[in-house]
Amino acid sequence: TPMPTATAGPATPTPIPTPTPTVEPTATPIPEPTTWPTPVPGATSVVLAPVADATLYDRNSLLASNGAGEYLYFGFTDDNETRRALVRFDVAGAIPAGARIASAKLVLNVDRTRDDDVVSFTVHRVTASWTEGASYSQTAGQGSGTAPGDGDVTWVHSMFPDVMWENPGGDFEPKPSSSTTVGAPPRGQLLPITWPSTDAMIADVQGWLDDAAGSYGWVVLGREGSSQTAKRVRAREHEEGDSHPRLVIEYLP
Repeated sequence: TPMPTATAGPATPTPIPTPTPTVEPTATPIPEPTTWPTPVPGATSVVLAPVADATLYDRNSLLASNGAGEYLYFGFTDDNETRRALVRFDVAGAIPAGARIASAKLVLNVDRTRDDDVVSFTVHRVTASWTEGASYSQTAGQGSGTAPGDGDVTWVHSMFPDVMWENPGGDFEPKPSSSTTVGAPPRGQLLPITWPSTDAMIADVQGWLDDAAGSYGWVVLGREGSSQTAKRVRAREHEEGDSHPRLVIEYLP
């Protein structure tokens, strides 16, 4: 008797290979610039320290100054008093006559603040002559200033005791030449802040080059009328010379 023929079962399906996932490349973040922007082609760069700097103290009708002090202040204090910082540079003494200013930036180093808020601060071209003076505040942090002496600049005097500002708080252009935001420095460190080059900043510096007799510098204004926005920066007299105010200029012959 013939053996029965085995009936084949259903065929086993061939497994479909699992596709290998495509790994997208990880984007490399673009680092923040750590240097000045690319210089103007053919321009010469120079960094100037101020020849004078001082703080204007609005002390509720009390006169104060700190011409020879190591610090400058600007903004509004928690005592409801206003501070403004003056800085002046000898542009004509450092750049050849007839040169054309291509860019100009102001750099200050903040080392103390009572407020962590990021606040806008502006620089304005001063329109009247002023002198620094030799007063030196012995108060903690020099935030209150001291009694002015001959030649000091105060909130009401461009040169104590006889020459007055036309406007208390300094005579300057109402429209700012440049603005920037300022926050709080990391604990124990300096916070460099830069007012960037603008057409107005360039025009200011060009004017100081072409007419040295009218070179009165800038005044720095903060958010006035709002408490604890005052910032303290290093002045030209500070023992750490590389932390003083700086004017960074590029010029073409």
